[in-house]
This record gives sequence, C-alpha cells and structure tokens, in this order.
Amino acid sequence: MDAKDRRIAALEKRVAELEALVAKLLKNSSNSSTPPSSDIVTPTKDKDRRRKKKIGVQKGHKQHLREPFKPEQVDQTVELQLETCPDCGSKLKPTNEPPKKHQQVELVETPFIVTEFQQIQYRCAKCQQYHADETGSQENGERRWAWCFRANDFTVFPIDPSRGSDGLMHILGEDFAGKISCDFWGAYRKYEKASKADLLYCWAHLIREVRYISESKNTNVAWYGKRLLEAIGAMFKTLHRKDELQYVNWFRRMKEHQRLILKIAWHRIPPERDAELIAERLWNEQEGYFRFITEGLPATNNLCEQSIRRVVLNRKVTQGTRSDGGNRWWERIGSVLATCEQQGKSVMEFLKSCVAALLQGSSAPTLLKMPGTGMEKQTTRKYALTPLTKTQLLCGSI
Repeated sequence: MDAKDRRIAALEKRVAELEALVAKLLKNSSNSSTPPSSDIVTPTKDKDRRRKKKIGVQKGHKQHLREPFKPEQVDQTVELQLETCPDCGSKLKPTNEPPKKHQQVELVETPFIVTEFQQIQYRCAKCQQYHADETGSQENGERRWAWCFRANDFTVFPIDPSRGSDGLMHILGEDFAGKISCDFWGAYRKYEKASKADLLYCWAHLIREVRYISESKNTNVAWYGKRLLEAIGAMFKTLHRKDELQYVNWFRRMKEHQRLILKIAWHRIPPERDAELIAERLWNEQEGYFRFITEGLPATNNLCEQSIRRVVLNRKVTQGTRSDGGNRWWERIGSVLATCEQQGKSVMEFLKSCVAALLQGSSAPTLLKMPGTGMEKQTTRKYALTPLTKTQLLCGSI
C-alpha cells in the first residue's frame, strides 16, 4: 500500500469516527432516554395543524344517559357475584366500592317489571399492577435510591440502598405475583426471574431509541428505523381507538400490528449495533412488550414517570436527607402527598385527622381503600407503610 492509499484509509476512518460523534451529539430527550434538562437546543414547536372534525361524536363530548330508576321503583334486585378472578382463577375479595348497576326493563301486563343487576366489585391480588421507576437520592452524602410504585389508587416512594434486583426483592418480596410496568433496566428482568411477577415494558422508552436510529446518517439504518417507527405509530393509533371499535376487532388489529412490528424488526437488519439491539430486544422480550394488549393495561410507564418528578424536585431543593429517619419521613409524607392527589383528597384534612388520632390515642387513618393490594404484606420492613412514631411527627399510614 503506497502513501496515497494509506492517506485515503486514514481519512475514511476519521470520517466514520466523526459521523459516529455527530450521531451521539444529536441525541436528545426526543430520541433517547436522556432527560430533557440535558438538551442543549430549544426544541422546535410543532406547527399548527388544522384538522377537519371527524364524523360522529367528538372527543370530550358530554355523555347523555337515561336517568336510572330510583331504588323504590325497582321490583327485583339481582346481585352478580364472582368467587374467582376470570383472568387467573385466584380467589377474590370484595371491595368497599358501590356496585355497578345495570337496569333491565321488561314490558308485562301490569304494566312492567324493573330488574336491577348489581355487579359486586372485586380486586385480585395476583392481577395487581404497579408502575415502577427509580431515581437517585442521598442520605448524608451517601448514595441511596428512591423507588416509585404507583397503583390505581395509591403511590409510594420507598428508599433503598440498592437500585438492583435486591432493592425490588426487599420492597416487593419474592411472592409478588402481579404486573410491573417499567423500563428495560436489568434489575426488573432479574427480579422477574426470581419472583412470580410479570413485566410490561414501556413503549415510550423504546420509541425514543427507535427514533434515534431513524435519524442516523447511515441510510440503511435510518430506513430501518423509520419503517419500524411507522409500524409502532400505526399500532398506537389503533390502541387509542379502543373505545370506538368492538373489542374483537380492536384485539385482532392489535395482534396484526404486533406481527408486523416483529416482522419489520427482523427483516433486513442493518449491521449496526443499536439496530441489532432493538431487533434482539423485540424478539426476545416480545411477551413483555405486547402483554399490554391481552392484559388491557397501559402501554407506557408515563404515569410513574410523572409521579417520580415529585421526588426529583425534592432532591434538588433539599439535597437529600441526613439520616435513616429522614428517609422514613420522606417515604411517608411523599406517599401521602401523591396518594391524596391521586384520590382527590385534601392533604391538610388527612394530616389533621392523623394528628387528632395521635392526641386521642386512636388508630391512625389510612389511605388504602382495602387490603389485597400486596403492599400491606410488607409491614415487617423497616420503612413499611405504618405510622411514624411520635418523635417523627405521626402523619398516618397509607
């Protein structure tokens, strides 16, 4: 090889290095998992897109239903009860929520009979789902991890020294048999293998990674990412039409989207590491990514990411805690604030009732609607959901 060929080879190698560096610099919160605060440019605003109204009922239109018959007008009441969960067969426990009512009117000679069907409300501990996420925290300068677990009617923020599967095992235990909506952090996958839990991976995280490769300077990689991104977008359009379509048709379309996404992911994979990782992940973890279709659960973990912002803001303002007691305090007061907001309750009224219970020597109030959530089993843990001591300013148990 003469000097000219060596010079060309060196320049080609430098071009490849610069293209990789440019691709890395183009990463931002819209095409990767980096936080919005790391963006160095102001995101462009979407142009105003005027769309014509669709035919039929418009989104947000107030629903009008026939007024139900009053209890004294009902001739017969039938309670519809369940003994086991229709999904997994586990034993059910009645909730304190009022039954859903469906009234059926039949015409008779004198002159009609009104039958009211009351669907008793249940909750299955095995089918319990938590949205989970974690963020850094500090205890007197030492690294700690604040976890966030959000259920349908409560949110908790336990603090643990570990961000790994040991932290999840410490908090949830090995017998937890519900669903966990999370990102692709390895601790969740390790915990799934060691417990009875099932994972639902967040599509929002995956979409950002697919968008990143769709912006690659390599045309083959970009073409692969754009095709995959388009297929995922089509799936979410059908997902958002769930209330408009009959369930059978909706389910069939969603399974078709699933097959198409997997087909594109494994067709003509470019020899580029980021693209290969996404293809492997979708194939090897397809059950976790598409479980939301059959389970009827959210496809993203956005709810938990919204809740954990409270922890991030507290950390930035206070710079963490000074002791283990401070951790226990933040776990409780943070969980109370988030759960009251979630349930539409007054934080001040709840705290007043906690102080009154302390002064009167009575049981502390609770924000848990009923047992069977799985969290009440963790009362032996040092930061379990139990009332604080008097020296920690008792504020109740959630």
